[in-house]
Amino acid sequence: MTIIDKPVVIDMGRVEDWTITSLRKACAKNHISGYTKMEKSQLVEEVKKLFAKVVGEQS
Repeated sequence: MTIIDKPVVIDMGRVEDWTITSLRKACAKNHISGYTKMEKSQLVEEVKKLFAKVVGEQS
């Protein structure tokens, strides 16, 4: 059996379109401190930082 290394693409939509609840869950699961007091724009920035970190680790 041969396994082909292909990236998996998941369409999660634009982070800006996520609900505040979804943004907070992402922050909670990734141990972002202070997320409960953040406004939506701040949550979006934190989640974008998480994505950038993951992408950077895969490079």
